[in-house]
Amino acid sequence: GAVYQAFPDCGADSVTVTWHLGQKVNFILHPFALLLGNCVPLSFSKEEVVFHAGLNDCQFQHVVQGDKVIYLNSLTYRPDGVNPLFTYPVQCTYEMYVFKCYTLRFSFFGPALSKTFHLGSTIPIRASVVSQPNRPLQLYLDECIVTTSQDLNAETQGHPVITNAGCLVEGMYGESKFQPRTNFSELDLSLEAFGFALGEEVYLHCTLGAWEIQEAKVDKKACNYDIETGLWELLDDSTHSELCICCDSICHISNGVALRPQLVALKLCWCMQPAIPQLAGSCSPEKARARSGLREGGSLIEDLGLV
Repeated sequence: GAVYQAFPDCGADSVTVTWHLGQKVNFILHPFALLLGNCVPLSFSKEEVVFHAGLNDCQFQHVVQGDKVIYLNSLTYRPDGVNPLFTYPVQCTYEMYVFKCYTLRFSFFGPALSKTFHLGSTIPIRASVVSQPNRPLQLYLDECIVTTSQDLNAETQGHPVITNAGCLVEGMYGESKFQPRTNFSELDLSLEAFGFALGEEVYLHCTLGAWEIQEAKVDKKACNYDIETGLWELLDDSTHSELCICCDSICHISNGVALRPQLVALKLCWCMQPAIPQLAGSCSPEKARARSGLREGGSLIEDLGLV
């Protein structure tokens, strides 16, 4: 009865569990035999034990059921450190987020009228998440990579565009920039068309994450590189650009990837061809001059739409 009274408080990316022990419980002498997954309590007393954990920590598992994502774990008492004397389930249920990624006009207003982009020109890309009015969300692009494969796996070779949970590393070599936000649930990217696998279909794979609106952190950031100063700048608040310093090395992220991330792929075709209208859409390898890192004019990139 009273031993099993546990109350989870499910937050945006973490959960606090208060476990009321009851009067007959005598194992408070071994509080660290009480575990949430594989995590010990944050605090404890004779009356209750409190756990606090990120949803990517403490052996949380998640399953998708319809339009819901459910995070599951267990409270256990293991007096011998191995076998649980009893187990109590912990569950947090969230609505699935709907992410989108698409190209726009050069003004970032309305869908792209032309499907053709010249090498060295700007590709306006918008990422967005559907947000409920009573629960606004802030969108981040955690990672983006350009590959020649529709399926992204550990063996996929590609060119990194965004790394380290929001560092726009492609901006170190050209004019690629995150644009100032006009909506928390959207993030606009001006991606300079660069030479990669020219003459082949390529895919821009991006991991998008959405959070309840809060101050930026090392795992919730969008960082631009200023070529003139050689410094990184935080998009949403330049006074806290110290969060971007790790972009030059490794950003140590405490809770893993953003809550309920989703991988979105935008399919493109990159060619080295004269910018002649009748050739638009023709992307044959024999007509391409593939040279990694090429940034000169006289070629096109055709956006073939969402995958």
